[in-house]
Amino acid sequence: MKLFKGHMPFGLHRFIPQPTTYITVLRDPINRTISEYYYGRHRRTHPIVDRDAKRLSLEEYLAKVPYNNPQTKAIAGVDVPYRYHFYTALPSHHFYSGPCTAETLETAKANLSRHFSLVGLTERFEETLALAKVLFGWKIPYYTSIRQGPKRPKKEDVSPQQRTLIAEYHKFDMDLYSFGVSLFDRVIAEHGERLSLELDSIRRAKNPGAIRSVYHRCGSIIRRHFIRMRCAM
Repeated sequence: MKLFKGHMPFGLHRFIPQPTTYITVLRDPINRTISEYYYGRHRRTHPIVDRDAKRLSLEEYLAKVPYNNPQTKAIAGVDVPYRYHFYTALPSHHFYSGPCTAETLETAKANLSRHFSLVGLTERFEETLALAKVLFGWKIPYYTSIRQGPKRPKKEDVSPQQRTLIAEYHKFDMDLYSFGVSLFDRVIAEHGERLSLELDSIRRAKNPGAIRSVYHRCGSIIRRHFIRMRCAM
């Protein structure tokens, strides 16, 4: 195995004999929570997994669903028993219902500093791709954005009270995101002129054309469902 990809907790390197490194892309916790809630509220293919989002208000969802601070928990590698269920029948997010404390946050920050070659940002995705080209020599002739929820409100359209409430429930993720931004800005500054050239290249690669976009969109959907079926077996 050369690459493991997906939403997984920190710690996989302990089971791999060769040298390893991590890459992650952090997301603004308020944006991420709004997206999670409205995606589950409008998705039709997972009625059981999304039942909380469909029946609860955003305020109730934050108060009752225990999956707070998921980025901090994942990067810290919270040690809780993992239970996997068939993805269409029962939720498999037991890991994210584990505890999150100030100590968890410090562990996550230490892991980002020591074990991650790239800490990117969803809100600065083009810069993240350009940085990946600089650090790893990736070839990115084109790319397209997929799986963007059309029915979710923008962050600025959510009331200030709701944004404040989200920040309170995800306070450790808010702190971790700020830390990630500082790491990202520092690496960006280190690569200055070369990064600017690669950023121009990334922006030219953003629109690969209708046929190529459909081809990669279909390939992504097929891969995603194939992986889910394999995991359920």
